[in-house]
Amino acid sequence: MIHERIALDGKKILVLDDQSTTRNGTRLALSRWTTAQIKTAPCEGNPVAVAEEWMPDLILLDVYARPGTEYGCGLIQQLKDNLATRHIPIVIYTNYPQSFCEEFESYRNNPTTYLHKFPCQNLVTTVTRLLKEGEGDKAL
Repeated sequence: MIHERIALDGKKILVLDDQSTTRNGTRLALSRWTTAQIKTAPCEGNPVAVAEEWMPDLILLDVYARPGTEYGCGLIQQLKDNLATRHIPIVIYTNYPQSFCEEFESYRNNPTTYLHKFPCQNLVTTVTRLLKEGEGDKAL
């Protein structure tokens, strides 16, 4: 259990989700338990442009199914194909089982971390671990 805010000063997390309630809930949880800057945006529109403009240290990306699409998983490929955003770690943050995500080529071909949306403790722990691991990479 977390008892105090985790210092992630200067770190930026972009939450991309189709549901505004989930975006806001995720932002509140991360803001309560970390000092990272949190920005939210819907998956619709142009989330790649949001990532390019804001340049987060980590992206939490929801995936969901719509007939004939791989919504979210296709966005992984767009982010990884973009020179400005390809270095940003992506966490698949969804209610779908990991086996669902593994059906999509864009998920299989790009290194990502899978995280089920609940419980929130897993969210904070995973985000903290990934952002702190990345600190060593920037020193190289």
